[in-house]
Amino acid sequence: MYSYCKQTKKSILFSLIYTTMPYHLFLGLWNGTLGEFIAYTFLPIAFVGIYHIFWGDKNKWWLLALGMSLVLYSHLVSAFIIAMFIGVVIIFKLITPHFSLNTRIFSLVKAVFFTILTTCPFWFLFIIEGPVATPQDSFIVLHNLTDILNISINNTIGSGIGLILLITALIGGIFAYKKKQDLSIYLIGLFFFIASTNIIPYQIFNHIKIIRNTLGLIQMPGRLLSFSAVFLSVIAAELITKVINRFNRRKLITALTIMFSVVMFWSETLPEYSLLNKIPELSVSSKKGQILPTLKKISNNNYDDLFNYLIPAGETDYYHKTNQLTHSSINPLTLSIINHTCYINSKKTNLAPIKEGNNLINYKLETNGDSNIDLPIVYYPSDNVTVNGKKVHKKTSFRGTIYLHVNSGINNIKIKFEPPTFEYILMLIAILSWAWLMLLIKRPYKS
Repeated sequence: MYSYCKQTKKSILFSLIYTTMPYHLFLGLWNGTLGEFIAYTFLPIAFVGIYHIFWGDKNKWWLLALGMSLVLYSHLVSAFIIAMFIGVVIIFKLITPHFSLNTRIFSLVKAVFFTILTTCPFWFLFIIEGPVATPQDSFIVLHNLTDILNISINNTIGSGIGLILLITALIGGIFAYKKKQDLSIYLIGLFFFIASTNIIPYQIFNHIKIIRNTLGLIQMPGRLLSFSAVFLSVIAAELITKVINRFNRRKLITALTIMFSVVMFWSETLPEYSLLNKIPELSVSSKKGQILPTLKKISNNNYDDLFNYLIPAGETDYYHKTNQLTHSSINPLTLSIINHTCYINSKKTNLAPIKEGNNLINYKLETNGDSNIDLPIVYYPSDNVTVNGKKVHKKTSFRGTIYLHVNSGINNIKIKFEPPTFEYILMLIAILSWAWLMLLIKRPYKS
């Protein structure tokens, strides 16, 4: 924020408002959506980088590279939304008169290039280990505007933007319209807020293939609340700063504002902490195939019991992509993998690993003759399979698991994930790129 406005007071206010936004706290303190929760921290860095490339100091392109890289390592969907936003900005700039994209496009190219360098180990494995079953490309978990408004007004942890940002969304335009830049920021924040609700006809979009296969990757429009918070927090900080500057006792008003922010934070979190203390602990699953119940407490004593349940969604995310698997943890083929079902010459049997380690699983089985084995291990190209110490050829089974041929007798099978040597070369490139980026941060005007 300071890179954008060059005002310490305004930057502190932005940080307080943005950090304590209810949806942010919901992701980390309540829902445990840690990837998106961490990515939320880096969104302002990416967006201020976009600002500098297209409107501000184009020599600060490294801010976009830094922010985008950190977001990519945290939450791929958030990075996808930022990329779409950049695409919209480029289109807008192309149709804007008296704007030459040529003078700034090189800064964008440098940011993209550095982002690729700093994240290349991730991209390489993501590509070569495919095809994988990516998360469902359709709009799910749609929020009513009424629900988001209620959560925001009550200022409680959940899918809301909080009281301060809600007031900003409602009246911010009255104060922002005088400055074109502030008005643009306000309208973008308001758009993201509206787009997070079911006011947008997402159910209709699910039936339009081109939209479903692109925008549908967002899955949950409620995620756009994070992006709304980035822009509305800028306007909120601007409005509060104007109020503070009207009073003579600015230090007192500033202190009271910070205290108010702290009180707002505790008003959000205390009810949830109180509720957490009343939640019962997770009990042992009474039968196989039960879906993990919601609102149960996990401790060191019952942590292992967690793995006796099926998760409600996402079980097959990043499984090997086959036509047989669906996005459901109760799909029979998915269940067969979870329950360690092995097929020996197409005959079903349960096979538990005798040893598990870091990227390592060992099986021991005895066959009466040469046999074809379908192990309950999801297939990835970099899996190294050995039988009795000898590396063997593996194939993909009909359920996307490891399929191999073994000889008669006792077979000690070891499966270990071993990335190719090129992955380690890319890791070195990424480390050097990060070091280079740190140097550019210290000397931004010499880049």
